[in-house]
Amino acid sequence: MMVCEKSSGRVKIKDLRRLMASTASAQTFLENFRPPHPREAWNPPVCATALIHTKLGVLTGKEDGGSSKQSAVSKLYEAAKLNADFDAATKLIDIVWRNVVLDELVSLVLSGGVRPIIAFPHPGFDDDDAIDHDAGSRVSSKNAIPFAYAARLRIALNGLENTSIKQASRVGRTKLHRFPRFLYQPSFVGAVDTDRPYILVDDTLTLGGTLAVMRSHIVRNGGTVIAVSALAHSLGQNIAFAQRQVTHNSLLELYGSELVDFWRGEIGHEPIRLTDAEARFLCEWAAAVPERTRGSAALLLALRTRLDRARAMCR
Repeated sequence: MMVCEKSSGRVKIKDLRRLMASTASAQTFLENFRPPHPREAWNPPVCATALIHTKLGVLTGKEDGGSSKQSAVSKLYEAAKLNADFDAATKLIDIVWRNVVLDELVSLVLSGGVRPIIAFPHPGFDDDDAIDHDAGSRVSSKNAIPFAYAARLRIALNGLENTSIKQASRVGRTKLHRFPRFLYQPSFVGAVDTDRPYILVDDTLTLGGTLAVMRSHIVRNGGTVIAVSALAHSLGQNIAFAQRQVTHNSLLELYGSELVDFWRGEIGHEPIRLTDAEARFLCEWAAAVPERTRGSAALLLALRTRLDRARAMCR
C-alpha cells in the first residue's frame, strides 16, 4: 500500500552526495540544441499550475523572508548553489518550505494511488557555458539545491528516484536573455517509466521552458507528468505553468493567426505549446514595441527580426 507522509522529512547528506556523484558518471550527449524544438500538447493532466514555496529573492537571501537573517540565507544559498554544500541546501529548504505545497502534491499522488518518480533536470551545467558544441560540461554538478529538494519530496511522498532521464544538451540558460532561450533549448534522453507518474522539480522557475521540454520528453515516450514544482519564483506564489486559453487568445490577437505557422517554422512547435509564462512574455514584449500600432503583420515581422538578432548574437 502506498503511503504519503505529510511532513518535510529529513534527508541524509550521504544520500545527496551519492545522487550528485551519480550525475558525474552519466554519459552526456552534446546534441544540436538549435531548432526545431518539438513540444507535446498540454493534454490531461496538463500541469496547469507550478507549485512554488517562496520568492526568488528570499531563496537567494536578497530579500527578507522573515524567518532567518538575510545574510545567513545568502551564505547558505551560495554554498548550496555554487559549492555543492548538501548541508546548506537542506537548511535552505527548511527555511523556505511551505507545507501547503506538500499538501497539494500529496493530494495529487493519493488521487492516482501510485508511487511517483521525482525528477529534475540533470546533469547540471555551468551557467556561463558557451553556446557551441565544443564547450565541455563540468565534471559534476555544483548546485545541490535541486538534489536536496527532490530528495525531500521523495521522503515526504514515498516517491522514487529518477535514474534514467538525463539532460542531454546544455545551453547555459541562466545567463541567456529571453529570446535566445526560445532558440537554444535543452534536450533530454533516457527511458521513461510508463507505469508511474512523474513530478518535475527544480530550485527556481523563470519561464518554465526547461521543465516544459522535460515534460515533453516524458509525454512523448508514453509517460505522465502530474505536477511541477520549484522552490522559488520571482512572485513567490503558485503560477500558471501550462498555457491558459486567455493567454493564447491574447497572443493570437496581437500577432495574428500567422503566428502559428511562423513559430512552428522558427522554433519547431505550435505557440499553444509554450508555457504560460513564455507566452505572456511574448505578449508583454509586443506591448512595448512601436510596431504594435501598425497591426499584427508588422508585429510578426518585428518578432522575426528580434529572433534573427538573437540568433546572430549567439553565434
